[in-house]
Amino acid sequence: MRAGAPGPVDRSDDDAVAGYFPRRATLPSGERSSCALEDVEQRGERDREPILAGRMTRTPKLSRIGPRPAFVYLLRCADASLYCGWTFDPERRLAAHRAGRGARYTRSRLPVTIAAVLELSDATSARREEARIKRLSRGEKLALATTQESSVEPRAQRP
Repeated sequence: MRAGAPGPVDRSDDDAVAGYFPRRATLPSGERSSCALEDVEQRGERDREPILAGRMTRTPKLSRIGPRPAFVYLLRCADASLYCGWTFDPERRLAAHRAGRGARYTRSRLPVTIAAVLELSDATSARREEARIKRLSRGEKLALATTQESSVEPRAQRP
């Protein structure tokens, strides 16, 4: 260790800790405490909620609850190009594309129509299928679009 470099912090010395940790904390009840964590543990489970409410809590992933179906879709753009993507909600995603919020590619090629929708068991398989479709040639994508019936009815356009 070089001379003048700070050594390890002795946590028992309040003066050394004062620069790193707050000496006093205000609890939601308005009380002042020298160590908020110890007070929370002493106050019990009932009073702990206001303190934990502001912290980020971990929510269970949907994959742990159970897989939900995902969809791969193929859009036909105004310039006759094709766009492939995946989503959990095809109707909402189509509305986003039509509003110009779906993807930068489709934003400049409006209006778009659905050419094909494939339902898959989960998001992983949908992303894998999307990657496979993107590797296909244009002719193969068009053949897929003509053989695949769309399971999403296009929404009526407002006049």
